Amino acid sequence: MEPIPAPGENPRRRLEALIPAAILVLRLIFATRQPFYLDWMVVVSVYWILHVFFSRTRAMPTLTAAAMISLFAVYMVQEFGQVLDTINLNR
Repeated sequence: MEPIPAPGENPRRRLEALIPAAILVLRLIFATRQPFYLDWMVVVSVYWILHVFFSRTRAMPTLTAAAMISLFAVYMVQEFGQVLDTINLNR
């Protein structure tokens, strides 16, 4: 039985994985009024694109950590005021 190739090994599969993510990023960059780096969908889509290229390298843990930090930063910028209101610290 022949082994199934990983998504990064077949150029067609790589392209199939990149097209939806690229469309999401472009749509979110040009269609929103807020800065594109403050949208969590852009962060996740860029991570998805980078995962296609770097999934079998040593850079992947660093990229994953950077994506997590970016998502946390987006959350803090967007929702921090509501968190303070919830715990009654906003004056």
